[in-house]
Amino acid sequence: MAGSVLLAPRPPHNTPVRHSHSHSHSHARTAQNMQRRPWWYPAGRLVCCCCYGSASRATSELHPSSDNLLAQDGEPAAGDPAEAQHWESFYSQHANRFFKHRYYLRKDWGELMPPAVRANPLAHIPPLEPDKAPPPGENSKRVLELGSGVGNAAFPLVRANPNLVVTCVDCSRSALDVIESSPEYDPRRMQTLHRDASCDPICDEPATYDYVSMVYFLSALDEDGRKHAIAEAYRALKPDGGTVLFRDYAEGDMVQLRMAAKNERRAGGATVYNKADSTAGLAVDASGKFFRRGDNTLSYFFGCDELAAAMEAGGFRTAHLEVHERENVNRKHGTVMKRKFVQGRFVK
Repeated sequence: MAGSVLLAPRPPHNTPVRHSHSHSHSHARTAQNMQRRPWWYPAGRLVCCCCYGSASRATSELHPSSDNLLAQDGEPAAGDPAEAQHWESFYSQHANRFFKHRYYLRKDWGELMPPAVRANPLAHIPPLEPDKAPPPGENSKRVLELGSGVGNAAFPLVRANPNLVVTCVDCSRSALDVIESSPEYDPRRMQTLHRDASCDPICDEPATYDYVSMVYFLSALDEDGRKHAIAEAYRALKPDGGTVLFRDYAEGDMVQLRMAAKNERRAGGATVYNKADSTAGLAVDASGKFFRRGDNTLSYFFGCDELAAAMEAGGFRTAHLEVHERENVNRKHGTVMKRKFVQGRFVK
């Protein structure tokens, strides 16, 4: 993902660690070992190897899973509970420690920003303090974010424009719990909705949103789920100008090429497996663009033409569509990752 850092899983900072045995080692030695951690391991809270299991169990107690996630709180059940369960497991484990905040969206989606931020989108903006901030104005813009996760897009946008009102939709209850527990969470500006956008009705009040945002969301759905999500986005948006703001993985991205090569090695040259099979790391179909990641979540890599066709089949007009290319350089290891992302605007 753009602007993302893949972190080794850690328990939350406030997770109590209960020792079930006597220690024969020193935590100071653990700290010394962390000084020699590999370049990709995150800095932060130190957890010794024998305590990690206890902390992980405590994490699972804080975020209990369910066989039918979206049946909780009287909300609609997911059409494919297994796929929703994979995301619930992901956020139960990683919480807000996996993806970075997407501050670059302030520049890419300038229509959501006030003039001062559009003029200098990279300027630092302090965290929102809900107790001190005035309520959104009468002319506030309403945004429906599908697949919000833990708010990595929503919080930077609301922080830069307190006159936004964002509804965060996700199939993971744990992800929404992270949003609601943030010190920046202001229920006047942000609401959470626990739904599976691949199959559930999302908008209880049709034609009431100015924007629908999809950030690395549509790629995590199968074809039927993508069609349903596009239809729900169309239903939610105001007529004559309601806009989908889109960013996702593009065909030819280095991650796609790596996954395709790994699939061939693991499957002995085969490129197809049954989507119902939960084996991670194999292709979902013969397109060479649809894979199941190691955490069992799905990932699709879009071509511009097929994305435009899918959105237009859902009633939208393609206003803007392009591929962004970026090189991520690891100087220590002398490697370069060539990333590709598709970004666009689709108007109702």
